Amino acid sequence: MTPKNIILLGPAGAGKSSQMAQIHLYTNCDCISLGNILRAAGFLKTPLGKRVQRTIEAGQLIDDETANAIVFTHILELPKGRGFVLDGYPRNVDQAKEMIKFFELNKISLHAIIELDLPDEVASERIHVHAQLSQKGALQDVDETDLAIDNRLKTYRDEIDGIRGEIKSLSKYVVIDANQPLNAVTLEVLKVVEH
Repeated sequence: MTPKNIILLGPAGAGKSSQMAQIHLYTNCDCISLGNILRAAGFLKTPLGKRVQRTIEAGQLIDDETANAIVFTHILELPKGRGFVLDGYPRNVDQAKEMIKFFELNKISLHAIIELDLPDEVASERIHVHAQLSQKGALQDVDETDLAIDNRLKTYRDEIDGIRGEIKSLSKYVVIDANQPLNAVTLEVLKVVEH
């Protein structure tokens, strides 16, 4: 059976992590979340983590070379025949172009690209609620300051049209309204994954 390789796009707060977990349960694909990898590195205080944490706390995104290296390394380390769900990457047009080259070089094909669409005001509200809950548990993500939230949403809006233009032809490209109950979004996502 051909592995199902899937890209999840969407602004922060769109529920990509939740949908990635559902796809994993449904397909047993490996989850590759750039944000989670970077947060783990920051938590563990590795040299990469310390550098990344300073960047994220300033409301900035990590450089393309680092992002590409992290994602490509994780994909190459997957067991043979195992698919992946990619969340939070590519984040700009240059990353999308490098990803396409990497896929071509390694003969990787995509099953689907799923874009979770969510208005900025709803995304911002969701992230702030998550940040408040995290603070109560003393688990605030380093990238959930007001400055970082605004920058993440603005950067996503600035880049998504270009990213879409670069990668839309790689596979079926489906836009799903993420401003609906979680279960409804999951049903739509799994329909795309199944077919």
